[in-house]
Amino acid sequence: MTNFETLDVSKRERIINAAMDEFRYGYKKASTDAIVRKAGISKGLLFHYFDSKKNLYKYLLNFAVEMIQKEYSGLIGQSEGRDTIETVLRFAGAHENLLKNFPHVYSFLNGLYVNTEDSIGADMWALYTQKKTAMMQQMYEWCDTSVFKDGIDPKMAIDIICWTMDGFFNNKFEENQDYFEPLKKYLEILRKHFYK
Repeated sequence: MTNFETLDVSKRERIINAAMDEFRYGYKKASTDAIVRKAGISKGLLFHYFDSKKNLYKYLLNFAVEMIQKEYSGLIGQSEGRDTIETVLRFAGAHENLLKNFPHVYSFLNGLYVNTEDSIGADMWALYTQKKTAMMQQMYEWCDTSVFKDGIDPKMAIDIICWTMDGFFNNKFEENQDYFEPLKKYLEILRKHFYK
């Protein structure tokens, strides 16, 4: 595979978006013909940069996870506090620019699960799960768990808070709906039940 990163930024983003959109239903259903048509490039150019459909799929997974990890790591440790809900809200707010440039990133990542019945899909899902688990571990270690009521398992509470955010990302972005204000309302309900 030659260096895809040397391509013009707008062209590179066009290819990434076309491929993420096509792969959101899983690896098997994705068509390289559809990707090149959506991206407005030749099939030869696509395979010049990615020797195979599998290499393109792997590239997209690493690209998506690295973008999210970079954003996530930047928020963990900010001086604004170690409150789980506030961190999740900052994370949600920071995603606006990410999704302007790559609107299919979450539907693509969800599509990884669709493809777990074969070795490519299973390998990709395992890699994604491993990276996501590492991000969650970072959250568990960093957040102030003393804010939770007695008897509430902090790890479970943080999981529920993050799953709520994931649900909004997966549904609202796909529908091009505003997610931030409704997400805040849901998280406030969780705050009332989980926090002292």
